[in-house]
Amino acid sequence: MGAEFEYSTAYQCLLILAIGRMVTYFTEPLNSLLLTLNEHSFTAKLSIVEAALSVLLGLYLIPDYSLVGAALSISIPLVISRIFIFPIYSFKRIQVKKLALAGHVISFNVVLAVIIIVIGNMSLLGAVDGNLLTILVKSCVVMLATCVAGLCLFSKNEILFVVNKLKSSTFSKKIGA
Repeated sequence: MGAEFEYSTAYQCLLILAIGRMVTYFTEPLNSLLLTLNEHSFTAKLSIVEAALSVLLGLYLIPDYSLVGAALSISIPLVISRIFIFPIYSFKRIQVKKLALAGHVISFNVVLAVIIIVIGNMSLLGAVDGNLLTILVKSCVVMLATCVAGLCLFSKNEILFVVNKLKSSTFSKKIGA
């Protein structure tokens, strides 16, 4: 990177990329539900389209805007597809009330943000925060808390819906369940 490295450019890139990732995280509950319903092909096709758009935007933006252009070329397709295309397809495919599902997605993300902030600020047994063991333990706690939070936000009917879909899916037939 050297002495001529501009930290302000790196910061701009970090913010642009973080926005793209955050939008992806907000739609992750819908993604998980679609994968549960055996909709792998849609998510795969959407990822391919996002990657192709990133390459095309990169060819256009990188020569003029360098690193910021690269960050934009990655984040723009994610934001567009995850705010517009992904929810529209998900709501058509998932046969639940849209407003209730949107409420669950928002609630899940708020709970997840609180969990990450609380656990991220915790000191585990006086260990140094950069310690690999501390990072692994915090990651496992966040993962477990995320699973529990996700399950707690579903109503009994919604859990039964997912269980019935899992029982009737091709996957459960293959494993003999």
